[in-house]
Order: sequence, then structure tokens, then C-alpha cells
Amino acid sequence: GSMKITIQDFRFEETDEPDVEDDMYVLKANERIHIQASPYGYYFVPVIEDEEGAFRHLKSCKTINQAILVINKEVEA
Repeated sequence: GSMKITIQDFRFEETDEPDVEDDMYVLKANERIHIQASPYGYYFVPVIEDEEGAFRHLKSCKTINQAILVINKEVEA
């Protein structure tokens, strides 16, 4: 099934320390997938955790929507 993930499918987690940590958008249906987001909006990096617990950082995107597109491509594969 090609269910398309959208921004509504993520839970936003704001960092308490924007100078140190990124904000995160966590995919509600699969917490192994999240988007690391610059608190200042500079970049959005899709991240997928594999079965071993290793984090795979996909390409850095300029917008949240681009990052979601990257995740959709990965999840379809």
C-alpha cells in the first residue's frame, strides 16, 4: 500500500536547549523514523533507526516537506 506520510503523521518535540539540540518530528506510527530539525529552520534531516538501533541520517533538506518526501521514498522501497 502506498500510504503517503504527511506532516500530520508526526509529533513535534521541541528542544529545551535550541543552541545545543535540534527539534524533532517523530513519526507517530513508527518511532524509528524521525526528522531532526534545526530550531532556526536551517535544515531538516530525515533519520531512520535500523533493527540494530543504529541511526541512518539521510540527506539534509531545506524544508520539512522535502524531508517527508525523502522518508516516503525510503519507506516505499
